[in-house]
Amino acid sequence: MVGGTVFWDSLIAHCIVHQAEIRGVGVYTSVELFNEVLDLHFDSAKDISSLGKIQIARAIGVAIVKQGSMYPTMELLLRHAIQYLGLRGKSLIALPGTLDSEDGFIVDLEAVDPDDPE
Repeated sequence: MVGGTVFWDSLIAHCIVHQAEIRGVGVYTSVELFNEVLDLHFDSAKDISSLGKIQIARAIGVAIVKQGSMYPTMELLLRHAIQYLGLRGKSLIALPGTLDSEDGFIVDLEAVDPDDPE
């Protein structure tokens, strides 16, 4: 009985520590990956069209809504994207239902031309 309890407690402790490690590493990794992906495809944020910037932020917002909870990694990534793309203080970002609109994201995704900076 004691051996089973020790095994079960060890298994649960391992799972908890593993999940904490994933979330802890993700906090640092998400922003670095975001920067790497954008640096790979664009010389600077100025090269991204206005709609492209909104779509990048909207992709993160829709992912948060689909997940159902805002982990610190997702909040940090959204804040970083808004700051990196120069969207802070824009009225479109402040409007409710803009960043979390899955339908708007899909409709506007068809309008984004990857070769057109504006």
